[in-house]
Amino acid sequence: MVRISERHPNVWNSVIERFSKSDDDYVLERILTAAYGCFLRTQDKDALNNAARVIYQIFFQNGLFTENAMIIDYARSIIQFAKQSGLLADLKEENFLPPYTGDVKIDWPDEKYMDGYKDTYWVLPKLHRSCTWDDFQKYTVPGIIRKYEDEGVTLMGACRWIFKHVLEMGYAPDLEATEFDKYLLDEYGGGRSRPEWAERIGKKYQWIAMYRLAEDWPFYIQEKKMTLSRNHL
Repeated sequence: MVRISERHPNVWNSVIERFSKSDDDYVLERILTAAYGCFLRTQDKDALNNAARVIYQIFFQNGLFTENAMIIDYARSIIQFAKQSGLLADLKEENFLPPYTGDVKIDWPDEKYMDGYKDTYWVLPKLHRSCTWDDFQKYTVPGIIRKYEDEGVTLMGACRWIFKHVLEMGYAPDLEATEFDKYLLDEYGGGRSRPEWAERIGKKYQWIAMYRLAEDWPFYIQEKKMTLSRNHL
């Protein structure tokens, strides 16, 4: 995407505006990533200025457009690069730079909630295991919660929230997505020996949920709005 758009960097403002309407965070994140790469390589100030203004209007002007930390960070990076390139003189940095403010209430699922899904390895292919025991729980989530541990955020509390949010996004039994994930697990296994490309759709949703939670935590820390005490995490 970066190499293709290097010849036509002015397309990015309309591409970003169109894909901002997508309900798939994964797609929008990669659109902004590619746009950022294009602007870094081309140094085309007209294209950068146009896109950065569109990005500000969509993602920051009326409050944060999305809860996804990765999307917000790439959007912020493009605007900040435009500022550093001598553009957007009328835009104040506090309008798009963190810390962001908001009214977020995080409902942390408890162990009892998770117990109801213990036997769903094939119904919700590997989702429960990945969120509570596997590499995602052991190595991926700890890296993003570390700086929030002093504020009461725990590893299992975060993993339970991610699991629940994946279901809230629509991942459910008997969908084409879950049937596809069953096929991948049956054909290639679920361990590290599987081909790198053979990744579950459910795992994609786990990453999206994790980045959404990562965007919510600063609000929680600023506002101290939790529905469960730290003892329940």
